[in-house]
Amino acid sequence: MYRLILLVSLMTLSLMGVADTDVLTGKKEAVQKEKQFAPFTGPLSILNVQFHQAYNQAVIAEVAQIKAGKIPVMIMSSGYLTFYFQGIRRQVKVVPDLYHEIKAVDHMVLGLYVFLSRLKEGPLSTEILQSIQSKKEEIERAYKDFQPEIKLDFQVRILEQSLNYLNSLLNDKLYNLHGLLSYIQSMRTALEASFLLAAKSQLDLMHQYVSQWKKNMSATDWSALKVVVCASHQPRYGELSYSYFSRLLDEKPTVGALGEDQIIYSESRYSEDEALSLLARHIIDQQISQTFFNDRFRMQRDLFNDVTESYLNEILPM
Repeated sequence: MYRLILLVSLMTLSLMGVADTDVLTGKKEAVQKEKQFAPFTGPLSILNVQFHQAYNQAVIAEVAQIKAGKIPVMIMSSGYLTFYFQGIRRQVKVVPDLYHEIKAVDHMVLGLYVFLSRLKEGPLSTEILQSIQSKKEEIERAYKDFQPEIKLDFQVRILEQSLNYLNSLLNDKLYNLHGLLSYIQSMRTALEASFLLAAKSQLDLMHQYVSQWKKNMSATDWSALKVVVCASHQPRYGELSYSYFSRLLDEKPTVGALGEDQIIYSESRYSEDEALSLLARHIIDQQISQTFFNDRFRMQRDLFNDVTESYLNEILPM
């Protein structure tokens, strides 16, 4: 059965016009160029490598078509929003300097917590006191560097309360977790204010550019739009730009990639090439899923998901 699926999938990709001569002939030199997966020897190995070659060629062809204007695409990565439309690439910065300045102050608080939370409670050693003194001086320099016209109230509170806490450690030469947690709790209101302003500064810029681009798109173009959000693992379902596009395109976040249709999350991969490759694979996998299973999302929830659940009911009944 699985051999049949492998052969049919290879033929399907070949009919799409993406397999080159070397892939179809199965020459050993062509096989050796491709990263191999088990089985590593014998005729099945060659068939398996040919499949991966055909698939990778399909990805390359799909990326080329996207760049040429097959569908409109937006990629959000590393503070920039890139827009492919009608064969033209545009890129704009959507994370302003203000965002990074706010983030740096917030990171200072987080950095102090990470450093101090690992210490043993009790008297502080000379070495630790020197580190605290150094951190205090760095915060003082940052505080003095703020220009009066851009100094924000919450930033002042964060820096001043941080200095007060570090001074207490230096004076008492004693550390306890309760004091650290009290300091962190005292930061909450100011931190929440900083989060709001940072998010607003990015969302306003994103919405400004996306709205401008949308004006030049037909309803058909807009419905065909694909968005790739490149971000880290932890915030996957609540990441700022992912949340923005989910609301904009009315696509509800789901567990994993199962519900991803117009919006694709590129986890911990940030380059534009990686984003385009992921989008191409997304499109190809949906085509395969629809053709083989009449279910566009089948491969997004894993090819073996249905049979796995069925067999788990046998060996691990609920």
